[in-house]
Amino acid sequence: MTHKPGHFVSAEGAGNEKQRQFLLSCGCDKIQGYLIARPLNEEIAIEFLESYSKR
Repeated sequence: MTHKPGHFVSAEGAGNEKQRQFLLSCGCDKIQGYLIARPLNEEIAIEFLESYSKR
């Protein structure tokens, strides 16, 4: 339903690969959670995002 007007679907709470696979199979475009990264302070978050975007 969300994809029809051109929106992306983001899911929060992916803590392991099985959850990631399930969320992707349900049509989620993006995921976030401990599988991707633990909560970070601002400085470390910026470093993480800069290094992640270079992949």
